[in-house]
Amino acid sequence: MNSNKWLAILLSGILLSGIGTAFSAPEANDSNTAKAFIMTTLNNGPVMNAIELEIRQTDANNKLVEKTHKHTTVLALTPGTYMATAKMDNVTRYRQFSIIDQNLVNIVIAMDAQ
Repeated sequence: MNSNKWLAILLSGILLSGIGTAFSAPEANDSNTAKAFIMTTLNNGPVMNAIELEIRQTDANNKLVEKTHKHTTVLALTPGTYMATAKMDNVTRYRQFSIIDQNLVNIVIAMDAQ
């Protein structure tokens, strides 16, 4: 099996196992929220090194939504445009995403060297 198939299988398992976590995450007060499951990866698996993950809402004056040192986080977010910034050692990755409705949104940030 090639590495892309292994990555797809690995991420599917991780994301599916995270869905249970996502639905048990604390709800925001606003009923117009969606769950965002954000995960950083390294070598086709979760980052197990020290990492800094920051989520900002870019259409709300870059409001800081979350700052954590975990490789995975689940957030209840209102509709809008967001930027996830992941920093590990001397590598920084950015991922922009949008929340449009009340669905579950999966965001994967690969920290591998480019």
